[in-house]
Amino acid sequence: MPHGMKHMMQEDGFHAAVATGSGIMLYGYTLDAILVVLWVAYVLLLIAKVLPDLPKKYPFIGRFWSWAWRTVRRK
Repeated sequence: MPHGMKHMMQEDGFHAAVATGSGIMLYGYTLDAILVVLWVAYVLLLIAKVLPDLPKKYPFIGRFWSWAWRTVRRK
């Protein structure tokens, strides 16, 4: 081995592929799968943003939530 070159361990190639875009293609993740996950995260964030306002806008939701919470806490 020439002076100054590092010896590459056997597992380094595996980790390099995982850390790069080629690792995504190698291990079966496609852009479609990633987009679906990002879309689900976006929808969940939108729902979480709207949730605190729902009981104010629709009082029956607040009453139902209170009833459901009391029922769960009793058990």
